[in-house]
Amino acid sequence: MQEQQIGTAEYNIIFDHQNEILKMMALEYDETIILDKLCLIQEEIAENVIGSILLYNDSGETLSVLAIPTVSDSYRLSAEQQFDTIEHFAASLDMNACFSLPIRKDSDDVIGFFVLLSSKQCQVNEFQKLLLQTGATSAGILQNRLKLENAFNTSQQRLSLMDTMFDNLGEGIIITNEKFAIVEVNAAFEKISGYREMEIIGFDPKIFSSERQDDAFFERLWSELKYSGQWRGEIWNKRKSGETYPQWMSITDIKDAQGRTTNYLCVFSDISDIRESQEKLIYMAYHDPLTGLANRTKLFDMLDHIFKRSQRIEQSGSLLFLDLNRFKNLNDTFGHAIGDIILIHVANRLREVMRSSDTIARFGGDEFVLLLEDMNDHDAVLAIAKKIRDALKEPFEFNKHRFSINGSIGIARYPQDGNDSIVLLKYADTAMYQAKLESDHICFYQSSMTEKLHKSLMFENDMHSAVKNGEFEIFYQPKLDAKTLVVTGAEALVRWNHPYRGRVYPSEFIGMAEEMDMISELDSWVLQKALEDLRIWNKMGGSHLSLSVNVSGRDINRKGIEHLLSIIEAYPELKPQLIFEMTETFLVQSVDEAVRLLERLKKTGVKLAMDDFGTGYSSLSYLKRFKMDSIKIDRSLTRDVVTNPEDREIVKAIVALGRNLNLEVVAEGIEEMEQLEIIQECGCDELQGFYFDKALSFEAFSEKYVRGDDA
Repeated sequence: MQEQQIGTAEYNIIFDHQNEILKMMALEYDETIILDKLCLIQEEIAENVIGSILLYNDSGETLSVLAIPTVSDSYRLSAEQQFDTIEHFAASLDMNACFSLPIRKDSDDVIGFFVLLSSKQCQVNEFQKLLLQTGATSAGILQNRLKLENAFNTSQQRLSLMDTMFDNLGEGIIITNEKFAIVEVNAAFEKISGYREMEIIGFDPKIFSSERQDDAFFERLWSELKYSGQWRGEIWNKRKSGETYPQWMSITDIKDAQGRTTNYLCVFSDISDIRESQEKLIYMAYHDPLTGLANRTKLFDMLDHIFKRSQRIEQSGSLLFLDLNRFKNLNDTFGHAIGDIILIHVANRLREVMRSSDTIARFGGDEFVLLLEDMNDHDAVLAIAKKIRDALKEPFEFNKHRFSINGSIGIARYPQDGNDSIVLLKYADTAMYQAKLESDHICFYQSSMTEKLHKSLMFENDMHSAVKNGEFEIFYQPKLDAKTLVVTGAEALVRWNHPYRGRVYPSEFIGMAEEMDMISELDSWVLQKALEDLRIWNKMGGSHLSLSVNVSGRDINRKGIEHLLSIIEAYPELKPQLIFEMTETFLVQSVDEAVRLLERLKKTGVKLAMDDFGTGYSSLSYLKRFKMDSIKIDRSLTRDVVTNPEDREIVKAIVALGRNLNLEVVAEGIEEMEQLEIIQECGCDELQGFYFDKALSFEAFSEKYVRGDDA
């Protein structure tokens, strides 16, 4: 059994057991009384058993009963018969289970057995085995004492004898006289402490003091020893090498027949391994296993301590709540192993930036909390927040990958924002969500944010039931041939008919749906409904129309395209008419993965379009790999083509690029005649915008462009 598996309570039992037997031996109790006591102790510890001690005869061939204190007379008669094996002994008493440990002489020869018997099938645990081993050792010591040729009469002689007998014990033993001078130690003491017996005889045990305990500790120790005759507890002492180490120690005073203390018996164990295990457990309880930073539990403990202390003395500080932007997207795309490596690197950069007195905690997932004690000044805290933000901007590089991470930081200060850990964390978290909307991604908490956050949370709750309650609706905006201005298809645009907010547009809820991990459900619903509508149009004579559906690149990164494939496979005849639009941002975030997913989609027979093209991302070098069918010029470029010659040239360049790569070019956001004329001159293939028509309900689009005149 490993030492670290035994706790404080178990050590108390072991020491009580040993000390009681040691005292009985030192005071020369009768052998029968001591052996019976050994059996009774075992019976008390291991319930529903009978304790017994068996001894070999002189020939070493048969066993006889030396002690079995709790059996009836009839059983005792059976037990007193000689027998060859322990099993025969158990059977003679009608016992169904037995457990034994050998009793040995100094020469290590087996002279008998310490046996536990039970009428029921049972098992003895590791702790009970150790106790039985202690009992068997004590029985062996007693047998050796009886065989000694000379009897010793003085207390000093008896203690010396005990020292000789107990050298085979694993615990260290120190015996002092009544003035605390060391008179005897055992071999285990020498092994544990590093001192040889001749070096410490006559010295006070104070020479082992580590000075880690103060005078008050020893005053309590000696006071308890004087009052009860015994003290037990943990104490730190020093080896001969100077190394300090923890001991579990029991000190007992030994009295003569007149009740005067003649000696002190000290039994101790080195519990360094136990202490190390305890410290590891404590560390694990208060630290994040991945990054080694403080965890949520440690953070709350520190905050509670700070706020309790601030009730006595004026104290101020700041709490920074850091969230890594789009980390879940990265984690889902590249896997948790890469995500974990990035979190470790983030933790290391935070350590480099922060002061040694600051607390850095991983609050959970990709959220970190930084506690700045005694720093409350707005400008000073802002400077730290900027250092953190800038430290994260530097790309992370490993395994030939290069990742860019940025974070949003919300700041709450105490005592002005709050003097309670829950409240302060809530406010810092609130400020962090606002920081995501700020250009520098840093925001101090303001009281007005609480109401805004409440409304946002209510909005999120409403979204959870929106799909189930049928609150979403698809509108269709027509797409036209740039030369003939004939309607060639439509783009499906989702709207939320909120029960009391009215119509809500995608810009207000798509981002939230992605954050809430609801976007997959929403995308699936939109695709399913749009294909059902397209099937109806085909029956009405609209088989020439294409249908563009936007899908969330962020969702594809998280969950792949299985949910999309399962839907489009149910509409095989519509695949040639279906166009999936996805943003340029998604495609360039993870090029290799995007290429793989897009190839799978292309194999189904659908078309692919890059939405929001030309918004400043470096996708040109990858465009050929994406195997797109069309690109859609972002409305920010078409909006100013009339007044801004540079935008006009960019549009022309995009059209030329499309021609070279055999891609159709769609221009959206056409709202005026002048825009239309310039875009037509640039050579775009398809057009879209309010100039032609707004987004229409299914019924309105069907009536106007499928049943009616689409010219």
